Amino acid sequence: MLSENSLELHLVKSLTPEQLDESFGSEPPESIIPQLAIEPIPKPSETVLDQIKRTGTIKVGIRKDAAPFGYIDANGEWKGYCFDLLNSLKYKVAQQLNKPIELDVVAIQSTL
Repeated sequence: MLSENSLELHLVKSLTPEQLDESFGSEPPESIIPQLAIEPIPKPSETVLDQIKRTGTIKVGIRKDAAPFGYIDANGEWKGYCFDLLNSLKYKVAQQLNKPIELDVVAIQSTL
């Protein structure tokens, strides 16, 4: 049973280059953390709001087959909760920026 035996755990916070060589030889182990998680994310040149202000467009992706959340009806028009929410967002951003804003909706094909 797990409760009967104790497991010693030693947490190593850092090793000197000499200790790394002694432990692993000339080939240190590969990191279990993906490189993308280690590299800093580059800071965008502008914020999303700045981009909307510059282009006058909010770019969004909605599933086209997920009624009642987002779908294209028989007339080829966007419908659903997500589309309604995005129209409300468009209205609020247009008020905040004091300029007309358009929605650029892209249909996202996805499956569960």
